Order: sequence, then structure tokens, then C-alpha cells
Amino acid sequence: MFCSLLPTQVAQQLLRTWANGWTTSYRMHESELLNCIFGCVGEKDCLQYYLFRPALWLSIESAFGLKVSLFVSRGDFLANSGFGSSCCNFVFLRHLCLCDCSFLLAARVAIASLLYHACKNAHLPFLRRLAFAGEIERLQLFVCALAAALVVKISSLPGVGPREAWSKPFFHCTCFPSHVPLSFFS
Repeated sequence: MFCSLLPTQVAQQLLRTWANGWTTSYRMHESELLNCIFGCVGEKDCLQYYLFRPALWLSIESAFGLKVSLFVSRGDFLANSGFGSSCCNFVFLRHLCLCDCSFLLAARVAIASLLYHACKNAHLPFLRRLAFAGEIERLQLFVCALAAALVVKISSLPGVGPREAWSKPFFHCTCFPSHVPLSFFS
């Protein structure tokens, strides 16, 4: 499989995301079910929400220094996901590095997973205080700084080439489903 072409830590986080392996409070059936740990009021702490959370992905893309967003919103996905509308499905599959894969796309997903787990396991009380105080901008700046540190970490892994080559596809998938089951993403 193409994951053998990636550094181990990146492949592990990519597979963790694909397998719904984030340790969210809802998936783990924790006694306290959390809201979004990034400060979104009324949103559940679950992978299905984080896959579509623009601020999370935009902070990761900012850490990479990307000028053009690779993110696809949940609204766009649901609005354009009818049978026969494979364009948006392709964009979403690419967003998760399931199609037209590049190291950049794989690294984005890996960093999203690492960022979530770092925030939940090491910074949750701090993030909750910021969210409760309404200091969402400060919370976002902290998340962006943490994402930037993770980009540096990924960049320093053995086998990672120069950043200029990161967007070059290393695995092409010409056979992808024309319709992604919405039940997984809702």
C-alpha cells in the first residue's frame, strides 16, 4: 500500500484518522462528553465534526504557509454529494488523502490528528479556560502555533524531502467511489 511510501509517524496518523481512531470523548464513551475542544459552542467532540471544521484545517494550512485552501466544507460536501456529483466527492476524498495523494495531503491529515490529541491530552484545561472566557482568537492563535510546531516536527522526520516536492502526487487513485456514504460523515 502507498502508506509504505510515507514516514511511519505520518502513515500511522493517516491510518488512525481513516479508522476513526481519534480518542474523542464520544467515541471513547467518556463520562464527560465534551464539546469541540477548539472552542466551538454546541458542537460535539467527534471525528465527524472535526473532519469538516474549517478553523482546524485553515490553521493547519496557515502553518504550512498555503495561500489556497485545500479544505472542503461540510455544507459544500452535503450540498454537492448527490448521486452523479463526483466532483465534490473527489475533493473530499483528496482532503482526506484518499485520492490523488501527495505528502502534503498526508501531512495535513497527520497534523490534524496529532494536533487534536496534543490539545486534548496536554492542553485541554487551558483551551477550555480560553473558550469559557470567550477568548476564541487567543485559542486559535495557540492552535495555529501548535500546528506550526507540528509542521516543523513532520518536516524533520527521516525520509521527508524538500517542502517544494510535498505537493507532488506520489499515489494516483483513478478508481474512487462516485458516491461517498454520507452516514459516515454526518
